[in-house]
Amino acid sequence: MLHFSQLGEGPPLIILHGLFGSGRNWTTIARALSTEFTTFSLDLRNHGDSPSNPAHSLADLTGDLTDWMQEQALGRSSILGHSMGGLTAMDFALKFPDKVDSLVIVDVAPRAYGHRHEREFNALRADISKCRTRSEVDSVMAQFLDDPVIRQFLQMNLIHAESGFRWKIPVEILAKANFLDGFADHAGEQFTKPALFIIGGLSDYVAPEDHATIQTFFPNAQIVTLPDSGHWPHFSHKKVFLEYVQAFFRRNKHTT
Repeated sequence: MLHFSQLGEGPPLIILHGLFGSGRNWTTIARALSTEFTTFSLDLRNHGDSPSNPAHSLADLTGDLTDWMQEQALGRSSILGHSMGGLTAMDFALKFPDKVDSLVIVDVAPRAYGHRHEREFNALRADISKCRTRSEVDSVMAQFLDDPVIRQFLQMNLIHAESGFRWKIPVEILAKANFLDGFADHAGEQFTKPALFIIGGLSDYVAPEDHATIQTFFPNAQIVTLPDSGHWPHFSHKKVFLEYVQAFFRRNKHTT
């Protein structure tokens, strides 16, 4: 069973984090949206406090979401997903459109992605077992990953071991995961209900040519680009991100 946190009252809104993240990363956003929704911030498999599993495909992630919704006896829900969570949300919506009220997808498109996290995995494979402080961990990681913001994000997965630190996430399982596979199986399928795609203008996850693909699968999609944002607009541009999301949901009220 997937771990999750729940806030607020109202129609259900499921929040799905990206690779290396967890539901905890979305606490501020979930709290802001909980004035109009019951928000469920999930830890996807091999992340946060959810169980580890050697299988980590898009079908696995979508299957977990399906099972979790059945366990919670949730009816039609809105879903907000970032990156890996966005791929999961899109896959689920195309497979089960009657179970989804509306979608918010953050900086990812319905297409195949090559493996693009080699620096992050190299940093996660570094030996941190003898580190005594987080600053020591950061120094070790900096040999492989020069962006301090990404290092800080990854370090949210640190836990204390007997003699130092270790990673909570199963690094090698995630390194071999094939959840970045594309949407070829959905050829000809559409999710025609409201969808909002928020794109980071400084990110390379969604190219201009991807917009036509988005509209093919999600013909009722609104696409918004935040020009100064990277891959984490919900973190770097939280205020404007929330403004777009809240306006979208208010225009498309849950009707069940």
